[in-house]
Amino acid sequence: MRSLTFASIKGGVGKTTLSSHIAASLADRGKRTLLLDLDPQGHSSAMVGVDVEPDAATLADALIPYSRAKLADVVVSTPRENLWVAPANARMIALERDLFRWGHRLNAIPRALETWDQELDAIVIDTPPQINAFTEAALNAGDVIVVPVPAMAHALQGLDEIYSAWQDVTSARGGEMVIAVNLLDRRT
Repeated sequence: MRSLTFASIKGGVGKTTLSSHIAASLADRGKRTLLLDLDPQGHSSAMVGVDVEPDAATLADALIPYSRAKLADVVVSTPRENLWVAPANARMIALERDLFRWGHRLNAIPRALETWDQELDAIVIDTPPQINAFTEAALNAGDVIVVPVPAMAHALQGLDEIYSAWQDVTSARGGEMVIAVNLLDRRT
């Protein structure tokens, strides 16, 4: 099972759009795909057809230390066959503090995945546009880190920070980072 983590500290670079479309495309090709939405805005959940209530259980509930929620408790089916999502909502902002203080936060995603009883072909992770405990956990869990970089001025801003964070959390395990140039405007 391969996992793709989409990360950037800049908002509006296409991270959520790419992660949602890649997850949907994998599912359309018959790959059993789980989309992990770690962005409290919850846009990737919405993009794949899941409406999340403000007080609903989220992926963070399955990641925080000593949680009673398992991943299976928060994952929901999408209208698309072979695609499930562990949704996000604004309540995750408060839960991130609990994960940050936990010494084993980098292993939170693999630990949560152990509670999921479905066989998967792919995991796609959408991160918030910042480096926080959720982002660090996602960087550690990703086999491939995809960093969307728009083809425009100041686009490389923040790339060093994502690269450094990735190096810090995966120094022992390795992995691969890919830069995805997007939002091309022929006028510029």
